[in-house]
Amino acid sequence: MEEEVREEGNRMFGKGRWARAIAKYGQYIALLVGDKTDETTRSKLVVGYSNRAEAWLKVHKYVKALDDCNKALELDNAHLKSLLRKGRALEGLRMFQEAVETYKEILGSSSFDCLSGSVRDSIEISYENAFMKDRQTRFGEIENAFETSWKLFPAGPDMIETPPSLEEYVGPVEIRRVPGMGRGLFATRNVQAGELLLVSNALTTNKISTDDRSELPPLEKKLDHLIYAVEEVVRDAMENLHDLTQLQRLIQLDTLGGPYPEDSQYRDAPPMRYFTPVNALPPGCKSVTAQDMTHPALRNEFPRAFLRRVIYERQIYQYGKVLKILEIYVLPSLMNHSCLPNVSVMGLRNERFSRVFRASRDIRQGEELFHAYHNIFCPLDERRWLVGGVLCKCSRCSLEARLLQECSMLNYMASECTDIGSHCDHLSLSTYTEEQLERLKRRCITAITAVGSLFKDIPKLSALRDDEKDFIRASFVRFYRLLLDPQIKGLPGYSADNLLSERRLIANIIIAMHTCDPASDLALAMCAEAAKEKPFLYNHATDSIEPYGEMEVLLNSGRRILELTYGPELTCRSIFKIFVSYEGSLVYLPF
Repeated sequence: MEEEVREEGNRMFGKGRWARAIAKYGQYIALLVGDKTDETTRSKLVVGYSNRAEAWLKVHKYVKALDDCNKALELDNAHLKSLLRKGRALEGLRMFQEAVETYKEILGSSSFDCLSGSVRDSIEISYENAFMKDRQTRFGEIENAFETSWKLFPAGPDMIETPPSLEEYVGPVEIRRVPGMGRGLFATRNVQAGELLLVSNALTTNKISTDDRSELPPLEKKLDHLIYAVEEVVRDAMENLHDLTQLQRLIQLDTLGGPYPEDSQYRDAPPMRYFTPVNALPPGCKSVTAQDMTHPALRNEFPRAFLRRVIYERQIYQYGKVLKILEIYVLPSLMNHSCLPNVSVMGLRNERFSRVFRASRDIRQGEELFHAYHNIFCPLDERRWLVGGVLCKCSRCSLEARLLQECSMLNYMASECTDIGSHCDHLSLSTYTEEQLERLKRRCITAITAVGSLFKDIPKLSALRDDEKDFIRASFVRFYRLLLDPQIKGLPGYSADNLLSERRLIANIIIAMHTCDPASDLALAMCAEAAKEKPFLYNHATDSIEPYGEMEVLLNSGRRILELTYGPELTCRSIFKIFVSYEGSLVYLPF
């Protein structure tokens, strides 16, 4: 009779009716479980537990799948199918270190060589993937992935190569309360520029395309779609609370909904255990505990109004002149803004929309981490508008606010910059006549000259330190950037002298941009655009880049930006490829 039940379970499994298959396998096990001493019965129980584990895997119930695999292996510790399914269950629970050990056991088994070649290859690939994910989550070893996939997002033309899939990594960071700002991320030790801080994958994504600016769906429609996606995350987590990764998601969402004045310590700045990938937790801390089940987040019913507030307040940002809702991230959402950021951000258009965060400057232990929420290379009033009037308290904004009040000419130049920006983006420039483009070009050159004169003629400005002058000059990048626009560069009479003069101007403003943001993608795009006329060669024999002419500043700036974004281990070959790929990407970034 029990064999008929098992066969019925197999039929349900073959039809994809997982719940029915699980029930039938459960009946089969119940009919056998009474006598475990009989060898035939033990063998049947192994098959029953292993088959039910496979069905649990199909519905992503990894804790139950792992439990069934362990029961099967208690009866037969060499059962290859149960070992393989255990490895997959551990991967589903993001416990890659244990998955690696399980796959190693399979590879070392005497039965492994008896498997078909395709099955052996599949197991070896599973082992390699689990090993790579283990190293990524525990040690942040992601550099090798970028040697074969080096395209950046956003900016640039369509990608030629697929970006690597990355696992999450949490480096030397922690959450703390910040007076007047809610929460923030802080370094837990001294960090060198270029060092990896975080790899964060989207908790969920907006499934509505926002690529076509002329057909953007209404904001309310995008909000509804994103809220629905988050509700799915909550439902899945509620159904799998004994999976620590799923429990973490609820606590993370609850944290984003703060601050909570009545429970600030536990909910506003919870232990990093709830944000660290399970695989990177110490042994003994990778399972849900009784204390975890008392967390206040589990009392949060996550109503739509709560999720709407989380999404609207933390996940909407201004990109150019288009309001976009993109993906939801957790720890990155708690990082505050600064117009002098110390963290670089690289987005990858992979299936998980990974974001990689590195230190763009040397950071001291206890120092707060900041990244730029928007384009910081524009006048102060524009920067404040882009973050909804929130006052950035960095030294650059404070200095600029004071000088704008004291220097009327500086205020005038800021207004001129804003006026040009309100009329000129890469879409409208394509409609300009040659006469309008020529007039715009002269206007930008005049403005650049006037800004330069301010630092010579006005005592308060001439007395500034070099870095303070760079703070102010960086607010007028738009004048320089317009000179690189293909519409203006394509004007008749554009000569080699124009090119040389333009490169000198760009090289100077890149230095100012580097002072404000050492890893700016806008600065990288400007370097690449100004360097279009082959300012350097890649030497394949020595794996080196050889500049010539006056382009060493552009090359060194671009190289440094890439090192701070991709990491200091990047080879010259990859630097060359990425640098060249940025040519023509300037029009993809906001004015």
